[in-house]
Amino acid sequence: LSSDGGVTYTDATGLDIAAYYNRIAYAADGTLYLDVTHDPNNTHGGKRLIRSVDGGASWTGVVLPILNYVSSIVTVPESPSLVYASDGMMLFGSTDGGANWFLIGTPNGCGFNGVAVAPGEPSGIYVACNDLGVAHADYSPSAAWTVYGAAQGLTANGTGDVVQTNTLAALYSPQGTPPTLIAGSSAGGLFRSTDGGAAWTPANDGFTSTGIRAFATHPFDARIVLAGQAYGSDTSHGIFRSAALLKYSIEKRQPNPTNAASD
Repeated sequence: LSSDGGVTYTDATGLDIAAYYNRIAYAADGTLYLDVTHDPNNTHGGKRLIRSVDGGASWTGVVLPILNYVSSIVTVPESPSLVYASDGMMLFGSTDGGANWFLIGTPNGCGFNGVAVAPGEPSGIYVACNDLGVAHADYSPSAAWTVYGAAQGLTANGTGDVVQTNTLAALYSPQGTPPTLIAGSSAGGLFRSTDGGAAWTPANDGFTSTGIRAFATHPFDARIVLAGQAYGSDTSHGIFRSAALLKYSIEKRQPNPTNAASD
């Protein structure tokens, strides 16, 4: 854990160095959610998801229905008590920070690797499907999904076959406007939609590989995007940042002419 922007770190208490923890999510109220992939000493009593409300000083188990492991944990900036958990086949939602859960129906044939909720649209959820593309539904136990695939531009090299999306993010957009979506694929690179998924275009300028494995976005600034790519046998760079972020950073460092003239 770090309280100074990553300059220094301290160990979180209540965890087991022999256990495996792969994914963490941070809610707007400070709650941390951490998946437990492997717990050889039964430190967490068989729980596959644990939660901390005191900055990692202590952890309690979260009861998950049916799920044997957690491949995705998603929180919502505007709604700290709203959280999603998935194992890639089933998707559950909770409106009370994980105390109670309900099953959200997923698209037929959609084993998924990524789940995203658009800031500004807490009632909508997106999933990145292995074979279908990207799907969207309103937050509901009886979700009706809209699937975006090759017909909407999610295809590599113009072959007509939908790309296998493996990671997904929804960027902040002004209220009342469709969110900007970014989908990463294992062979087609990165795709971007500015209309909530209705149309997609490749966004691979500057990348040295078409295998996008992960990315991170700023919850309230759509210009800030970091992308991770490459595999063990790939010699490409591991992390890229958007050109918009670079431009924004340079602009922020420029002296203010008005202030300079008054100094």
